[in-house]
Amino acid sequence: VIGTGTVDSSGNFSITLTSELEDGTYSITAIATDEAGNISSTSSSLTITIDTTAPDAPTSLTNISDENDSTPTLSGTAEANSTITLKEGGDVIGTGTADSRGNFSITLTSELEDGIYSIRATATDEAGNTSKSRSLTITIDTSTSQLVQNNLISIVTASSNISAVGSSDTSITGGGGGDPVTSITNVGGETFTSTTTTTDSGNVVTTTVGSESQVGTTQIAFSGSESSVTLTIANSTFSPENSIVTVTSISNANSAAFNSIEGAFLASATPTTISEALASAGVSAETIATIKSSLGSGQVTITLSPAVTQVMIDNVVSSFSAASITSQTSLAISNLSPSASAAMETLIAAVQLDATIAVTLVPTALNDALAAITSEILQIQAEGGQVPPELEALALELEKIKAASLPSLEVAE
Repeated sequence: VIGTGTVDSSGNFSITLTSELEDGTYSITAIATDEAGNISSTSSSLTITIDTTAPDAPTSLTNISDENDSTPTLSGTAEANSTITLKEGGDVIGTGTADSRGNFSITLTSELEDGIYSIRATATDEAGNTSKSRSLTITIDTSTSQLVQNNLISIVTASSNISAVGSSDTSITGGGGGDPVTSITNVGGETFTSTTTTTDSGNVVTTTVGSESQVGTTQIAFSGSESSVTLTIANSTFSPENSIVTVTSISNANSAAFNSIEGAFLASATPTTISEALASAGVSAETIATIKSSLGSGQVTITLSPAVTQVMIDNVVSSFSAASITSQTSLAISNLSPSASAAMETLIAAVQLDATIAVTLVPTALNDALAAITSEILQIQAEGGQVPPELEALALELEKIKAASLPSLEVAE
């Protein structure tokens, strides 16, 4: 017996159990006893489930959108089939449902204003039990100039006007109707010319060059995963065949970027692997593991000719070898975020390889470092902080290395 009660004059009854039931499934029946003590037959059974256990807290909450997306998509994992609620403070900003494997991906339907947000995900199971994730801090920045915007999918420099991105003025000067579109942007007193070209395969390439430095940035919107774009170094002193640059969209999940490079290397019938070459060059097993897991964090692999790769290697060695690195640069590297630190560790290790082996590894690592450090600078600026001078110096050092080998790029004809 788990409960008793009395039927009212209308024949209705309501009985609250006085002892708690443990979590589980129960089959409950009822019998009625009249004043004379006669007992009715047993009712049909009612199956109930008691579930007071909170679902597993959502984990791996990640913003998979760019900072310039005001309706970002957040993904994560939670209890299978649970209802996911995204909250910023006390405000609900998105809802969704975890799939049968516990994965969820929620795109906000209302735009967030530019700023920094602390977001939590709450999982609710069928019984109404809830649990909360740890908070995820995201930055929405739709106003920062595209010259240093965190949409870095090819070699990008840290602009010397990085602190002046708040005031810019852009005008379209030509193009359209299938032809490349040219625009002029004025930032901090310098003029930047941008050319946007759509390739036959649907990739959109925007190259931007500063009028004073003649150093440029390149941004690519790929038409699909693992798409490639062939570029050439503009105003190059290299021969045409040495000026070819191949940029391929790639993920760095599960060492995909490293494995892609390793696969291409093995297909060339070389007698060794990149892993073996790194080990032979004195790179530790721990650093090789870091290279495998972090390479491609800038969302692409970049392949150069051996001649251009050698110039890049020489400049990296000149800046970051034990004999030449400055105390200011060492301080900046020691205080980097994990992703930027891994990119720098990869770059410094990769330049120990022969240029013929490092044609993809070194430029990809440089791009990863540029992307991660630019992102770090933008995060500090978005929070209203002052960029440490040693971090600015490191960004400028990487800019010089990039400019020496890849001053600016353009779509190959």
